[in-house]
Amino acid sequence: MLFDLIVEEVAKEAGITKSMTKRVLLAFIKVLPTLVEKYDRVGVPRLGIFYKRTLPTRWSQNPYKLTAMMAGPKTVMRFKASRNVRDEAIKWNPEEGFVDRTPPAQPKSKRAASAETK
Repeated sequence: MLFDLIVEEVAKEAGITKSMTKRVLLAFIKVLPTLVEKYDRVGVPRLGIFYKRTLPTRWSQNPYKLTAMMAGPKTVMRFKASRNVRDEAIKWNPEEGFVDRTPPAQPKSKRAASAETK
């Protein structure tokens, strides 16, 4: 459902068909892990950075025998959103759409106001 909504919105914004948009997004998803494995970090401008991280050895529990065991290190892919994405996500409200939630400007102190007039 959400993927179809993304495809629809991107197709509308780019002015191309939904089928072409879906093919491009699926190709991006397919190629991304390979690129992250090869280069460690893949940055997409105005979207964020995809990177790999190795989690250390940790204790785990065998779900069948309920005994403790050591699980080896695991490599996972992470994503850090860019400031643009984070700022837009803060403004998004599903019921109202985009809402400006920037705090109002603080009034200047008398000292700062007098320094500007000089």
